[in-house]
Amino acid sequence: MNNTSLGSMIASVSVPCAIFCFAIGLLAGVFYFWGLWWSIKKLPSIQRKKSFLFYSFFVRLLVLLVLLVLVADKNPARLLLFFLGVILSRMFLIRRQRRFLAKGKNI
Repeated sequence: MNNTSLGSMIASVSVPCAIFCFAIGLLAGVFYFWGLWWSIKKLPSIQRKKSFLFYSFFVRLLVLLVLLVLVADKNPARLLLFFLGVILSRMFLIRRQRRFLAKGKNI
């Protein structure tokens, strides 16, 4: 394996490509975690709960992995930027949900 630093690895990706990978990661994260929230919220009205949760997880994971493969294209810097977007979207959605719950609302 090539011994390169994180900075040089990220610098090898052009700015528009980096923004694109990060933005797709943000969108994928919002889709994944909003889908998780929606599934949990919908769960009380579903009769086949295990099947519903399994298929919900499967669809969310499939979309995330397909986007990951398309965006990363065997480039570790793109992979890192994609996952950074996913993690930041998770942090944003958790902070937003906490703010709504503190006000006595639910999204």
